[in-house]
Amino acid sequence: YVSIGEESVVENKIKAADDITLGQNAVAKGKVKATQGSDGDVLVKQGSTVEGKVKAKGNITVREGVTIKGKIKAEGDVTIDNSATIKKKVKAGGNIEYV
Repeated sequence: YVSIGEESVVENKIKAADDITLGQNAVAKGKVKATQGSDGDVLVKQGSTVEGKVKAKGNITVREGVTIKGKIKAEGDVTIDNSATIKKKVKAGGNIEYV
């Protein structure tokens, strides 16, 4: 499990075999990838920015005020807050839901 703190800036990609949480108002300048099994979920919290792709073996959750500049791809479900800004394609093996 990888947890990036609030208002942190990560200059490189974030890759984990388990879940990844990007804290509030954090910035990931590379891609974010959770690689293992159904537990490979990604949560991007309020106000954060991801400049690369977001990919997960499990589910992806994007909270309010988030900006994602790369593609989003999950083998599970993708849930996106209506106030989030998604610049590229969203793909899911499960459901895609805007809340």
